[in-house]
Amino acid sequence: MLQAEEVAAMLRLHGLGWGAKRLAREFGCARNTVRRYLRQGGPVAFRKPVRRTAFDGLDEWLRERFLDLLRKTYRWRIRCCRFIRSWRADLQRSDTERRLSTPEAWQLPRQP
Repeated sequence: MLQAEEVAAMLRLHGLGWGAKRLAREFGCARNTVRRYLRQGGPVAFRKPVRRTAFDGLDEWLRERFLDLLRKTYRWRIRCCRFIRSWRADLQRSDTERRLSTPEAWQLPRQP
């Protein structure tokens, strides 16, 4: 993209009769670029093109699904914590000498 001063100079030279091909050679840009500047009458600010995405129109639906998922996982986590808490209580009540790393069948019997 050319600077605003260069485009203004390009427009002045075009007014003096210079052609697009000669202007392109002088400014080191493509002929189509020169033609675009001449057609627009000067530099035009860049406009980002609007691109469609796969999620266009689904914003509200996705938001609802996401919030619903958060609520469900939070409830599930609470249920799991309660369940695991009951396991922990059972383990604490059970024999504290039992080795949990080896299967029960392999453990030596407790001595009275």
